[in-house]
Amino acid sequence: SKKDDEQRYLEVRNLPDAAKGYTWFKPYSHIANVKNTAFFGLRSGEKRWAVVETQTEAEAAALVKELDNADLGDGLIAKANLIPPEEARRQLPKLKERPPDRPDARRGAGNDRGGPRGGPERRDFRRGGRGGRSRSR
Repeated sequence: SKKDDEQRYLEVRNLPDAAKGYTWFKPYSHIANVKNTAFFGLRSGEKRWAVVETQTEAEAAALVKELDNADLGDGLIAKANLIPPEEARRQLPKLKERPPDRPDARRGAGNDRGGPRGGPERRDFRRGGRGGRSRSR
């Protein structure tokens, strides 16, 4: 489709370590509606970069203009450029729409507190941080 051929994708290089997810682009939301991101170089010592999908070609171009040669602090100067859709899809094999925030998605085990699953042994390992989600399924 026509939308698939649009230049809505950009690559941003030399990102700071704080850039780990699409929320890093929130300060630029007045310029572009970031639909999707994939971050690379997340290990220590690797160069951090990202592929970004915006809603429209104009937004992608505006974001490139804003970010290219931007001083990101710590001596990092961003490099940003548009990339062809087919290259973006190659970089982002799992490029999917970000799921809409579903209010019921997080509740999970919490809504049956009195039942057998909400017992104290569950609550105990939940205190260890991450909500125990990965282990409980």
